[in-house]
Amino acid sequence: LNEIVTTLKRIDADIVALQEVDFQSRRTFDVNQMEYIAKALAFALPYRAYVTTWNLRYVPFPYWPIKKHFGSIVSGQCVLSRYPIVDQTVHRFNKPTTNAFWYNWFYLDRVMQQVRIQMGDQIATVWNVHLEAFDKQSRQEQALFVAQTVHDDSSIIKIALGDFNSSSFVINPSRRQHEQETVKLFTEKSGLKNAENSDVFFTIPSWKPKEKIDHIFIPSDF
Repeated sequence: LNEIVTTLKRIDADIVALQEVDFQSRRTFDVNQMEYIAKALAFALPYRAYVTTWNLRYVPFPYWPIKKHFGSIVSGQCVLSRYPIVDQTVHRFNKPTTNAFWYNWFYLDRVMQQVRIQMGDQIATVWNVHLEAFDKQSRQEQALFVAQTVHDDSSIIKIALGDFNSSSFVINPSRRQHEQETVKLFTEKSGLKNAENSDVFFTIPSWKPKEKIDHIFIPSDF
């Protein structure tokens, strides 16, 4: 957490979107990660909005050994902002029908967190997402829903970002072709462009990154 705070201070961003943030979970020693980060950055990013995507008394994963189970989890997404947050709306996606019903009992929600931010005399709309990781059809349906929502929004400043679980840059492009198609579908439908430049960088896995599944999408004239 301290390393994250140090990095965010150096970047000095106006808006930060985080996914997979634990608010009170056994796996992360019941530390409210959003409060920890927000407190450390209170001067630069005094405003925040959050949504809970996982709230269970017990999660039996990983399956073995039992002592490794996550146990109690309260987790989700949050947006930290330098500018006042006007409002927030949340859309929860259906869980994949390909999952066993009992699996979905313990499965996290995938959501679209939409936040409107007052930046001077303009409203910026930000979509913070964490799309489905394991079911291709669900992921594409979610991406297209977010893209349509972005397209229909009248804000001049529109930013969609987060963990799309869809690759654009990958060391072996053929292995993730369908995910690259998801990114293409999103940009075509939303009217936004991927904020990547000519410098290729990867985001997963953290110990030796070789794919890019986390993205920032912005208007073409941004």
